[in-house]
This record gives sequence, structure tokens and C-alpha cells, in this order.
Amino acid sequence: MAKKKDNQEEIKVTDAEEEIKTAENTESNESAENTEAPEQEITVDDLIKKLAELKKRADDEKQRADDMTKTAITLRADFDNYRKRSREENAKATEKGNVEVLEKIIPVLDVVEQAITMIPDENVKKGVEMIQGQLTMLLASYNVEEIEAEGLEFDPKVHEAIMQMDGKEEDSGKVASVFQKGYKMGDRVIRCAKVVVVK
Repeated sequence: MAKKKDNQEEIKVTDAEEEIKTAENTESNESAENTEAPEQEITVDDLIKKLAELKKRADDEKQRADDMTKTAITLRADFDNYRKRSREENAKATEKGNVEVLEKIIPVLDVVEQAITMIPDENVKKGVEMIQGQLTMLLASYNVEEIEAEGLEFDPKVHEAIMQMDGKEEDSGKVASVFQKGYKMGDRVIRCAKVVVVK
């Protein structure tokens, strides 16, 4: 019986010691947690500093966005200018090519017109006149027209005087006759009309 009591007392003492140790551990853990994470106070100065930082960052981002917008606008304007220049250059190159071809066709038309005046056979003459008509239509399709000259005031921009002749005083400075027809495409002169002018 005495042994049983001793054993029970030993168990109770051991249990009590364990409870004390557990309680001490819990208290030390709680105190450690309290010391590790003390509550940090936020002051008005801290908030003002944070707000100033955020405002500066927002201003920087706005400036960056403005710079990118300006760059995009500049690039777009440059591209539009490039496109316009390309169109103009292509139009000029096309017009130049057309003029070069037309300058070679016009002398052929001159020869055909001279041939018509010298052909005695009416059937052959009609055939050559058809060729003349096709050449004239070809020139018209390129907006080429004959430069008017006879009876008009001499214009050095579209007329080339090859000779002068006597005439009435009121006709002085006017084109008396056309030696060789001139042609223009819109405002561009392909070939000046060679004319005889009244003195």
C-alpha cells in the first residue's frame, strides 16, 4: 500500500512539474511574440512623405506618357509626309515616263500628216488618215492637246518663232502661220509650236 502511495505521489509530482514547464514555455512564447512584433505607430509626417513619393511617381509616369504621345505624333507626321512625298515622286516619275514616250510619238504623227498631203490615191489616203486618227486618240487619252497658235498673240511660253513676216500693223506680234504643231499635256508643254510671227 505504501509503495502504491509513493508511486501515485511521484506521478503527481511529475505531472505538476510538466504543467509548470508547459506554462513557463507558453508565457515565454507569448512574451517573445509581444517583443518580436510591437505595433508600429504611423505618424502624419510618414503619411505626408508617402503621399509625396506617390505624387512624384505619378508625375514621372505622366511625363513618360506625354513623351511617348509626342513621339507617336511625330512618327505619324513623319510617316504621313513620307507617304505624300512618295506619292508625288511616283506621280512625277509616271508623268516623266509618259512625256518621254509622247515626245517620240508626236514626230510620227507629223510624218503621217505630211504623208496625207502627198498621197494621190484616195483609198490609201483614207487608210493613213485612220492611222492619224488613232495616233490623235492615243495622245488625247494622255490628256495631250494641240497648242493653239494661228491668229493669236505670240506667247514665248508655248510658241517658238522661226521667222518674221511683214503684215498689217494691227496684226503685229500675232502668229501668221504654224510651221510645226505644238503639244501640251495639261500645263506641261511637250513641244512648242514653231510659228511665223507678224512684225
